[in-house]
Amino acid sequence: MKKGKVIAITGVPGTGKSSIAAEISKSTGAKIISINDLVAQQGLFSEVDVSDGAKIVLMPKLERALRQEISKRTGDVVVDGHLACEIKMKADLALVCRCHPDVLRKRLTARGYNEGKVKANVLSEMLDYCTLQCERNFPKANIFEVDTSEKSAKECAKYALLVLADKKKAAKSRENVNWADLLFAQEVNFR
Repeated sequence: MKKGKVIAITGVPGTGKSSIAAEISKSTGAKIISINDLVAQQGLFSEVDVSDGAKIVLMPKLERALRQEISKRTGDVVVDGHLACEIKMKADLALVCRCHPDVLRKRLTARGYNEGKVKANVLSEMLDYCTLQCERNFPKANIFEVDTSEKSAKECAKYALLVLADKKKAAKSRENVNWADLLFAQEVNFR
C-alpha cells in the first residue's frame, strides 16, 4: 500500500478549515479526517463545557486515534480541525488558516457563538495561537499560513496545493499574517 501526503489544516474556528479541506479533497481525491468527527464518534472527550458547548478533548487519546486513522489510509489525507496544531504528526504541510479579527467576529457571531466564545477565539487569532502551536509540533519548513479573510476556499486550496508541490519556491513568497498590532491600535472591537 502506497502512503500519500498528509496535509494538516488548522486555525481557530471560523477561519475556513473544513471548506478548504473539502476543496482539496474535491480536486485531489484526498480523504478527509475531521478531528471534530473523530472526537465525537470515538467519545474522545471527558465532558462538555456548559458555558459554550465545547467538548473537553482527551488529547493523548485523540493523538493515538488520529495516528491510527492516518496509518489506515492509502493515498493523500487531509486532517481538518482546530486541534491539529496541538498534535505532533508527520505532515507534509501544516496549513494555518488565518482571518482578520473583524471578519472572524462576524463569522463566529453568524454561527451563533456566545460573546465569550467569540472573544476567546478572536483573541487566540490575534495572538497567533495556532501558528505558535504548529511551530512546536511541525517542522517550520512545513508550516504555511493563509489569510482567508477575503479569499475563497477554492483559492486557499489552490494555494495549499501549490505549496505542497514546491515548498522551497512557496517559502520565497510565504504569507506572514500578524494581527497583534491591532490589540494596541484598538482597531478591533475586542472589549
